[in-house]
Amino acid sequence: MMPTIPVSRPPQVPTLKRNLARAILKLSGWKIEITPSIVHAYPKYIIIAAPHTSNWDAIFGGLGFMAADIGTSIIIKQEWIKTPVIGWILSAFGCVGINRDGSLNTVQQITRIFAEKSQFVLVITPEGTRKKVPFWKSGFYYIAQQAGVPLMLGIPDYGRKVCTIAPTVVFPTGDIDADMKQFQEALDAVTPRYPEKKSEMVFKIK
Repeated sequence: MMPTIPVSRPPQVPTLKRNLARAILKLSGWKIEITPSIVHAYPKYIIIAAPHTSNWDAIFGGLGFMAADIGTSIIIKQEWIKTPVIGWILSAFGCVGINRDGSLNTVQQITRIFAEKSQFVLVITPEGTRKKVPFWKSGFYYIAQQAGVPLMLGIPDYGRKVCTIAPTVVFPTGDIDADMKQFQEALDAVTPRYPEKKSEMVFKIK
């Protein structure tokens, strides 16, 4: 049975930011279709942001998450976080730095971050680029599996001008293809900004 939102749950996004995001979306002709009882039921999870074909995806997606009171984070190089002023600004916008020089395992680093935080919603673009690619990167899946957190699918639908999170919640079982197929119907129903750049949800066979 799906957990319900705790009555005492504190806001994740300041009221001013939420109202500003809602106003910008409304002026842009966009709306949100996100079910609070689903996205607020879990203190930690990963949002797979797809399809990713334009820089506008991050803008409309980010505004949609803020408007729905979801405090999200993205992973960047730790050097940026350590940079004076810029690092403070990036941290304020939810950026979290990790070591990307290859000496430390990325999956393990992010899994550790999940373990250290009481609330943490991470956004990952599995395509890794705005161009059409033959395979999705699977790192997000193994992070979720090791951290013991569910996966959700965040979708910007340019056809309907809607920012949404699919109602399906997936807990990794170890069978990535079977698990991710639960998102296929939602992916097929949306129109990306550049349809010709949309990558199919295919993973490399190891």
